Amino acid sequence: MIVVFDVETDGLKAKGGYILEAAFQQIHAETLAVQYEATTLVTHDESIAFEPAVREMHQASGLLDELFSNPEARARACRGHRELDIWLATHFARLEAHPASILLCGMSIQFDRRWVEEHLPLSKAFLSHRMIDLSTIRELCRFWEPLGCPTLPKEDVAHRALDDCKMAVRALSWYRDNLFMMEPRLKLLDAL
Repeated sequence: MIVVFDVETDGLKAKGGYILEAAFQQIHAETLAVQYEATTLVTHDESIAFEPAVREMHQASGLLDELFSNPEARARACRGHRELDIWLATHFARLEAHPASILLCGMSIQFDRRWVEEHLPLSKAFLSHRMIDLSTIRELCRFWEPLGCPTLPKEDVAHRALDDCKMAVRALSWYRDNLFMMEPRLKLLDAL
């Protein structure tokens, strides 16, 4: 099972840091059609000290306004990492995921994975040790297919969890259609 996943956080360090928003999309492995998606904000009782660049990024995306100034959004949010962990693990269970069966996918997915490992132990149990890191595929494309790079979709990272998941699915679709499927099909047809 492939799950495109993203978290928005208060900084770069998972240890002692806070997840502010999480989202995922379960996608079909062949068609990449979204079969299920969910997103949530995460509030914390503690005051959060943002690095200036992170505060600016989340202000520009609208995340801070939604988190701190929108009572309706706050009412729907998970309260803390424990509640987020239960929320995410419950969704994974609804998808009938087995332990260690979910392939996390996303741009620089190891960043998001570190946050799961640090704060979300119930959800971590559903994750495979394997991941699909789309930023690695992008770099390999630049090395090995430089003529195809001008047509690579631009990484429009919105710094909102669900928007970044959608961007990752678009990128994955481009890689499938332009890198992984074209040449193998042609070689298979030539072999026949």
